[in-house]
Amino acid sequence: MSTLQAVILASSLIVGALLLQNGEMEGQVRPPVLLNEGECQETFDATGEFLRIAASLISESERLRPTDPETADQRFDGFVKFSALAENYSTIFSVWCK
Repeated sequence: MSTLQAVILASSLIVGALLLQNGEMEGQVRPPVLLNEGECQETFDATGEFLRIAASLISESERLRPTDPETADQRFDGFVKFSALAENYSTIFSVWCK
């Protein structure tokens, strides 16, 4: 499995989990939360944006690898950081908005 395929799979799993959790909460009483609905939506949107940026960085890293390995490594480091941000925001959303 290539790195890009792994990114797409990880992104799909995170977004799928968020959508599944959202569907499971339909019609149920929500417990008290620290974030209001607007903040929860912003957290959800940020998760998707971080995943989009991460996918762009890994794609650029793979494209640059043959000609400019140093820049490719920098892009890969960015990919790792944005993936971690997406995971953290996903956790915040799951805990405080569900």
